[in-house]
Amino acid sequence: MANTTNNDSINEVINKLKNEIIKLQKSSGWYPFAISKEKSIAGVWATGQAVAALNQTNTIPNSKEVYSAIKWLISHQSRDGGWSAMLQGDTSVESTTWIVMGLSKFKSEYHEPLVKAIKWLINNQNNDGGWGSWKSDTSRVVTTSLALNAFSSLERNAQEVDRAIKWLKKNQREDGGWGFGFDDQSNVVATSYALIALLNDEKDKKAEYVQNGIEFLRQHQHKDGFFGEEPFTDESIGRETGISRWQYFNTPLSILALAMSGSTDITLYKGIRWLVDKHVENNLASSALSFPYHRYITLYCIAKASQLVNFTRFQVYSDMIADLEGEELEAQFLAKKRALKRLIIENALLLGDFELASQRKSNYYFDMKRITQDPEASEIIADISLYLLKDKNIDSVGGLEIGAVPIATAISMRSRATKNPITAFFVRDQRKDHGTKRRIDGILKKNSNVIIVDDVTTTGSSVLAAIYEVEREGCNIKGVFTIVDRCEGASEALREKGYDFKSMFAINDFEDLIH
Repeated sequence: MANTTNNDSINEVINKLKNEIIKLQKSSGWYPFAISKEKSIAGVWATGQAVAALNQTNTIPNSKEVYSAIKWLISHQSRDGGWSAMLQGDTSVESTTWIVMGLSKFKSEYHEPLVKAIKWLINNQNNDGGWGSWKSDTSRVVTTSLALNAFSSLERNAQEVDRAIKWLKKNQREDGGWGFGFDDQSNVVATSYALIALLNDEKDKKAEYVQNGIEFLRQHQHKDGFFGEEPFTDESIGRETGISRWQYFNTPLSILALAMSGSTDITLYKGIRWLVDKHVENNLASSALSFPYHRYITLYCIAKASQLVNFTRFQVYSDMIADLEGEELEAQFLAKKRALKRLIIENALLLGDFELASQRKSNYYFDMKRITQDPEASEIIADISLYLLKDKNIDSVGGLEIGAVPIATAISMRSRATKNPITAFFVRDQRKDHGTKRRIDGILKKNSNVIIVDDVTTTGSSVLAAIYEVEREGCNIKGVFTIVDRCEGASEALREKGYDFKSMFAINDFEDLIH
């Protein structure tokens, strides 16, 4: 995650999106769906979105791209004053509103087409005050919000605006949010659109219905800064059905709504930081999006938000977030240790007379296979291990069979969700007499940074045997982890040889039970 967020990083996102959008222009228009420019057809709706987005940046007003697109749009205005989504088809409110917003910066030059468009919107407003895609289509929150944005872009305040605002207020849910339609549950996209429309009137910033909507957005922000009903996944962006098709809009729209509300708190900062991370570090717009119009709406939202908020002032939040995340991770780590200790006591700690692998006698025994091969416990072990590894640059994890095998496997599988996936290996007691005849199996490359793991350490002989084989492969031992250290010489033996040693538990954590 990017550690800082300021005007420079926001401008980097804006410039990146702007340049990508300009490259996507086909002839005079822009296309909404196919990522292949050669196979796509320019869309009227998409071109309106692209022009509206580019007009929010500070370098576009005299560009040939925008002017050629505007002329192309004017040539495709229907006789009734509206625009269709594509080159053919019925005129729609969604398409017409975006084009009005795109033309609004040139209203003196294109006065007549804009007047015709506004008249068309007025004629297609439903009796309840809202708008659907066309006259008598069911009123919807996003469509009504877009119509209000179109009126606002022309600084037009008419009775149609008042009726639409009343309709939006009436359709706010008890949880403070809005849904797409009358019966839909609240979601981030519809709520953001409604707030953006309502906040065109600055006097409503402190209104209760606006504050309730803002609180709904705050409640739907995830720890990483993303806004949404579910956590963000890169894989879901490519889907063309369901709520995931809207998922990418969640954070840009929420950022604009928060900026228009006058918010300057940590919620807005975390959203911006997520967006910068995804676009600058992970290049999301170029690599994961199958819909070019995602770029248009993102640029529109972020460029407009940057005019309202000086993101440099958010620098103070960077260390604050790091501290909060550190405290939260520490709390989670301690909670997981408590849960793992409980599972060990309940399932693995045995009392009686036992002989250990070191040939020593003991009145207690940790049967850790009951832990490392339990799904709940193995997941906790992996999480604790990854927490302890968070500041280390580790390539692979493993140890002597059999104890290290399930531990290394769980860590490797769990690490797939992090920015640093870790491979796993294990060291055999004896070299195989068939196949590869290797002593080490799994994935272990030369010069790798390695952590050696074990379930229980006593004298450390098993761990040292694994270390010997791994170092013979030309790898670097960065540390040794064990779940339970019996404190019978392993720690001293390993540290004496210069190896960093950590245990999740020492025997004194269980002394009340074994004496």
